[in-house]
Amino acid sequence: MTTLRVRRFEPGVHGQRWDSFEVPLAERTTVLDALFYVLRRHDRSLAFRCACRAAMCGSCGMVVNGSERLACRTPLAEVAVSGVVRVEPLRNLPVVKDLVVDIDPFFDKYAAVEPFVMLPPGIHAPAEIPADDPTRQQIGEGLDCITCGACYSACPMVAVDPDYLGPAQLLRAFNVLEDVREREDAWQVRAEVFGRHGVWRCHAISECTRVCPKDLDPAQAIRRLKRRALTG
Repeated sequence: MTTLRVRRFEPGVHGQRWDSFEVPLAERTTVLDALFYVLRRHDRSLAFRCACRAAMCGSCGMVVNGSERLACRTPLAEVAVSGVVRVEPLRNLPVVKDLVVDIDPFFDKYAAVEPFVMLPPGIHAPAEIPADDPTRQQIGEGLDCITCGACYSACPMVAVDPDYLGPAQLLRAFNVLEDVREREDAWQVRAEVFGRHGVWRCHAISECTRVCPKDLDPAQAIRRLKRRALTG
């Protein structure tokens, strides 16, 4: 057995508190399994999100022992080395209840970067981009983003500047801006990406890259956007 300490929050009722639960520690038990155990055996009011349980949807993102992780892919034994596992909601987002956060601010900023390819008039055929094309390889490095919010939660600049777009948002901006099908004025349309709360707000701390559950590198994408802005 190990102890699962969960940060609880219920608006207008008890406020914020920590609750501790004893959960079984089996070889293949994940943090998400432990949360379900608590839900079924200890407290039916515990709130958390999950869907695919295969690290594809990103909905079970949370902070485990101070670091952003996907609960469905985090072995409990890996994080229970001290006998206690602390679980908290993602940072930099409003908490709705317990481990559930309001993800709307994250996706509002995602929409603000216009996260789709802006095609010139008359372009209808699919793009033909060789697999070995350097630009295509750079874009491919960031296409596996599942918008889990881990990087957004871990980013110190989001914490100090609530208007900063965020790592996942700028990674997506890089992907579409580097697409060969983009029309020429797309950079001007996405001016917010290069504004006060865009790429220049990033201080290259790279926490986003450290916590990404898909091993992506948003920090590198932001550096490439800065370079492109300077060199044209």
